[in-house]
Amino acid sequence: MKRPALKATLIVLAAVLIAVCGSAAWLLGTTAGLRFTAARALPYLPLTLEPGELEGRLVGPLATGAIEVAATGVSGTIESVSLDWRPLALLHGMLHVLDLRVAQPVFELESTDPGSPAAD
Repeated sequence: MKRPALKATLIVLAAVLIAVCGSAAWLLGTTAGLRFTAARALPYLPLTLEPGELEGRLVGPLATGAIEVAATGVSGTIESVSLDWRPLALLHGMLHVLDLRVAQPVFELESTDPGSPAAD
């Protein structure tokens, strides 16, 4: 009687493992996964980028279309960014960038009042 329960448990565990590995491969290794991840992360960043303007894979290389940045005290645009990196290096506490290209960055600092602490 224990054998069918053990077999069913192993089948469920195998199915869960396959689903997790498949999801991770899709997120990290496809353009659709990159766009899905970006669509969830971009609302928390002070920039405007349409996920449809992303190409490549999250594990690299990847490229963007136009980016608009708007943060307190600064605004600007970047025509495009391309990045080739090794994200697994993050597990070792390192950022390993093989190639980073930023095309036509244009930023403007907002002026501050002469008496404000930021102007000093």
